[in-house]
Amino acid sequence: MIFNLFLISATLSIFFFIISSFLFEKAQIVDKPDNKLKKHKKNVPYNGGCVLFLIFSIFFLYFEKNFDLNFSNLQKYIFYFV
Repeated sequence: MIFNLFLISATLSIFFFIISSFLFEKAQIVDKPDNKLKKHKKNVPYNGGCVLFLIFSIFFLYFEKNFDLNFSNLQKYIFYFV
């Protein structure tokens, strides 16, 4: 079961990262290099945190629906997200 959750989360992460990278580039939500502090050559989209938040939210809702999550047993399931 844990391996299946890993495959699902990895697949969703890659899928959402590719889609959000395209959308962020299109909307010009990017970090532009200034050749002073930033060493990258091309524009870099600001989508990493959004994807992580989305995946974390999806799996938290999944576990909340399929398992009896409350504050007493939350630590038991938190290792799935780490």
